[in-house]
Amino acid sequence: MNLCKGRKQGNIKAVTKGITQWEITDSIEATDKKKWNELAGNKHFLKADYLLALEESKIAGFAYRYVLVSENKKPMAALYFQLVDLSSKDAGSIVNMHQYGKIMQAIASGINDLLLNGKKFSGNFLLVCGNLLVTGNHGIGCPPDKISKVFDFLTDVIDSLTEEIEKLKGRVVSVLVKDFYEEEMQAASLLENSGFNPLRIDPNMKVFIRPEWKTFDDYLQSLSAKYRLRAKNTKELCSGLVIKEFEVEEIKKHASEIEDLYVQVAGKAPVLIVRANAGFFIAMKKRLKEHYRFRSYFKNGKMVAFTSGYYYDVLEAHFIGMNYHLHKEHQLYQFILYDFIECAIRNRNKELIYGRTAIEIKSTVGAVPFELTAYLKINSAILHRVVGAVLPFFRNDKYIIRNPYKELKE
Repeated sequence: MNLCKGRKQGNIKAVTKGITQWEITDSIEATDKKKWNELAGNKHFLKADYLLALEESKIAGFAYRYVLVSENKKPMAALYFQLVDLSSKDAGSIVNMHQYGKIMQAIASGINDLLLNGKKFSGNFLLVCGNLLVTGNHGIGCPPDKISKVFDFLTDVIDSLTEEIEKLKGRVVSVLVKDFYEEEMQAASLLENSGFNPLRIDPNMKVFIRPEWKTFDDYLQSLSAKYRLRAKNTKELCSGLVIKEFEVEEIKKHASEIEDLYVQVAGKAPVLIVRANAGFFIAMKKRLKEHYRFRSYFKNGKMVAFTSGYYYDVLEAHFIGMNYHLHKEHQLYQFILYDFIECAIRNRNKELIYGRTAIEIKSTVGAVPFELTAYLKINSAILHRVVGAVLPFFRNDKYIIRNPYKELKE
């Protein structure tokens, strides 16, 4: 179900509640971008240029809503929502079943068959305040002193969006508000008063780039002997790789290889809702230019891996792809982690954000965990019965955080 198909994009509705008003649009171009960007502040994933690139990437099963909130006619908050049609065949399913044993496969099949069949509705939607493609709170932009007030009326905005979807014969099966660090939790916890449950998710892994690191060798010298030797061995194993930064035309030229390498990595994720393709990388590079970089790795003239990332004051690592056979032979993933650090040092980024997966191996290169909490409200009785069995598998607590630096002894 395409929530924009057959309808001119633009304003959907305006709502007034006391001294608070909000206007909902279904495209960033129909939104007052000047007001939106001012409220987004330094949140790059809430800026209009990134959101436009995301629209242009045409991710299957995704639609978007933009809500500008005013108080006494003065702009107060920008709220960003993603609508994911879980019944869309192209959008994938909630759980990647082949990663689990028979019990998990049975639970996953129950979700997919009972919830996502779309027999009675034209779409089963996950409504997300935030961004499923990146980690962190990228759904709310407002002055710091207004954040608690935003959570007071956020559920009213969600109700407005739910009403719109139901008029189009769709169904919102659950609502997710994501992701909050510890310092944001006091305000975010207000959602519990409206039936939202806190959901602990895997921590975000970050490397803080030290001012004294001018080169990758400076980074190596900060490591203990054990981890310095590991890094040198990995670099040696991958010494035959040729690295190239792709522009738009080169991404287009290698589209089929890129998609094949991406699927090899994405197929191992326990939760797979977003399926990126070459069009996503093209849209990001075309719109964000030097702030988005796509690096490709070649061996004997054949592409064997790629990385992508957002380059601002912080380097945010994003989608990667690689040949898993070479990964085992050459420690390719470990090499990619080091390459991101080298890029961050060269670009003078303050920190490098790796994201939530592969927690333990990321800690071996110096990444440290930052806990995150999301809030989930389930509107489906069927999903409510099985979600308790599934959600514990979404978070990996079986890992050890390593300390590779000289001054941090394990």
